[in-house]
Amino acid sequence: MGRIVFRADAGKEAGYGHFARCLALASMLKDNFYCVFYTAEPGEWQRKEASGVCPLVPLPYGPGGFETFLDILREGDTVVLDNYFYDTSHHDAIRSRGCRLVCIDDLHEQEFHADLLLCPCTGKPEKAKAPEYCKVVSGPGLALLRAPFLAAAKAHASIVKGTEATSAETASCRRRIYISFGGSDPCSLTLRFAKMLSRKFPEYGIDAVVGNGFAEEDEKLLPACVKVQRNVSAEEIAGLLSGAAFAVCPASGSCYEALACGCPVYAGYYADNQKAFYGMLSERGLISPLGFLPECHDLPAAFGQTPPPAPDAGSLFSGIAQRYRSLFRGLQFEILNYAGLSPEESRQVWELRNRPEIRCLMCNPEPIPFDSHERFISSLKELPDRIYLAFFEQGKLVGTYNFTDIHDGSAGRGLIVSPEYQGSGAALAMESIADGIISRRGVRRLDACVRKGNPRSAAYHIKAGYSPSGEDGEYYYYRRSL
Repeated sequence: MGRIVFRADAGKEAGYGHFARCLALASMLKDNFYCVFYTAEPGEWQRKEASGVCPLVPLPYGPGGFETFLDILREGDTVVLDNYFYDTSHHDAIRSRGCRLVCIDDLHEQEFHADLLLCPCTGKPEKAKAPEYCKVVSGPGLALLRAPFLAAAKAHASIVKGTEATSAETASCRRRIYISFGGSDPCSLTLRFAKMLSRKFPEYGIDAVVGNGFAEEDEKLLPACVKVQRNVSAEEIAGLLSGAAFAVCPASGSCYEALACGCPVYAGYYADNQKAFYGMLSERGLISPLGFLPECHDLPAAFGQTPPPAPDAGSLFSGIAQRYRSLFRGLQFEILNYAGLSPEESRQVWELRNRPEIRCLMCNPEPIPFDSHERFISSLKELPDRIYLAFFEQGKLVGTYNFTDIHDGSAGRGLIVSPEYQGSGAALAMESIADGIISRRGVRRLDACVRKGNPRSAAYHIKAGYSPSGEDGEYYYYRRSL
């Protein structure tokens, strides 16, 4: 496998979110792939955060830095690119080097020439502006959380499972408030909210997490109950959130971090790139909404009386690291629509579907004549409610994946994995990539069936996130939400 090469900058103007979320992704992938991170003139905080995750290589700022970056790339690399100033010319330049490209998007406003588009802060992948070949995945199940927050989510899930205490009851025992408005805090919200919160909760202490962009003049004006936490590590932030009654922050990665720690969240927005995320968090009931933060000059009357419920972090964020590992492994496959198969590729598919150990578990266990197989492939051109895909690795068929009866936001789904690849993680890789294909059709629910007497497949469906939805004399039925 080629390298995974990350490219994101951080600083007062660019902010720190792009760098932090790319580093979170690197931490999830580093044990399965060789990862290296390139960034413009990294500061002390960046170096400290990257330590133990992957090599951090400095680049010069400006266009010259991007040209240097292009010269570093090798054919077969997978490049993760994150910042709003990159456009399709940058995308095309990377892909012309023989690299796969992964981009991260919050807005669905910019066009992306990428192989995979990650949208963890939005819930409508069909709105993405990208070519047909681009796979798009979205939602909290792909939150780019650093290792301490994934660990906190797991720990919080264990606590919730072992106690009947509600999040509101747990929060009521705490006497600290967490606030963070980004490493640069361009609207000086830290000072404003610290003052408002200290007046409303005089018995509480306040932890204000800030970066180098926080003005020293504002720090001098903070109330005495505020403890400034400057350039703190992910571990330290997780500790603060785990002990906070609630958090106040913008619709950014901070929301996912707080929720992962079981901390109730009040959130708003101050930048255009936060609006879609704010809308999704509000719609799903994950936050108590505060609206446009620069216009918030006083806390709502009911603020803090009943803290917003913190969802089950274990359920919300379970399996994220495995999901990303599967996605990036799936990018290594060549994915072909049945209609685009060469004669040799088509024969490989026909041979796989006719193998006795495969055929006996299919809905139609009878042998398939090759001419019937060819007629079926030809008929797919006239059936827009079906998609049949073949996954290849170095010319060898890994498996097939199909969607049927695509309508009203749902689809049936079928999966066959070549026996040589079973147990290798290929099935989850195919599943993850296929999600990114079908979600662009507005599909939000997949239905699958498993013939009784196939316990291995039944166990796989549970592992892949499907839930039982029924059974009859021949089949178990499963359902999964995207």
